[in-house]
Amino acid sequence: MRMGPECPECLRNLARLTADLSTADPKLREEMVRRAEAIISSYPPSSVPADVSNDFLAMIMEVSGNPDPFRDRKREEMERARRIVAGLEKPSELPGLVELAAVGNSLDFFLPPSVLEAAIREKPRFALDHRHELAERLATAGEVLYIADNAGEIFFDIPLLEFLAGRARVFLAVKERPVQNDLSLEDLRGIDLPAEPVAAPAKVGVYLSHASEDFRRRFLSADLIISKGMGNYETLSEVELGRRCFFILRAKCWPVARSLGVRKNDYVAAFL
Repeated sequence: MRMGPECPECLRNLARLTADLSTADPKLREEMVRRAEAIISSYPPSSVPADVSNDFLAMIMEVSGNPDPFRDRKREEMERARRIVAGLEKPSELPGLVELAAVGNSLDFFLPPSVLEAAIREKPRFALDHRHELAERLATAGEVLYIADNAGEIFFDIPLLEFLAGRARVFLAVKERPVQNDLSLEDLRGIDLPAEPVAAPAKVGVYLSHASEDFRRRFLSADLIISKGMGNYETLSEVELGRRCFFILRAKCWPVARSLGVRKNDYVAAFL
């Protein structure tokens, strides 16, 4: 997926947030934002948004000396998500489990509890809905690669992972090192997973050119790939996947929505 006219400002906001989280030094924050602006401005409008963000995120971590600016935010997000999911009645069938995973992709875990509860109770309506095909494909799948997104989402994903693991060998792709607020290997400590973790490159999205041999092997051999979130969509939509990849996401911005042919804030559960 290529950038839309809204992307540069969104990328600037991400750069400012990451700089603020990475250090308390106002002069260093200002320097990193200035350098991020130069990076953003250097990319042509036809760029993939994740390419741009990965460039300035790496710069901010290097300049600040902070390898995980979102660490505290992720921990709080994960704890809130854990508590929320523990209080839910879990679906038992595939359609409802995909809905739960999609809701996890839509939430801002820092909203007031009452607002969060209302959002979770609202049943997602999918503008693109291939859940029936997912069930058919799963019936013959030997290996499934599930590509995680933000850290807090994992608790919304685990019920679906448990369902998948009862029918195939499941690998869970998480970042080998921290990047943004994505789920990484170190975030998995203390979580009982029904899938085998595999280390993906420490970049927003999926980049086979930077991946380990193990990740490339799992990616290329999987009968079915399930991808969560917009960052993974931005990069995987640039790869020929032979309709092996099932995307679960909420289109939270217009560039992603236009790319998918849906409206902003629509849910998607589809092979693309």
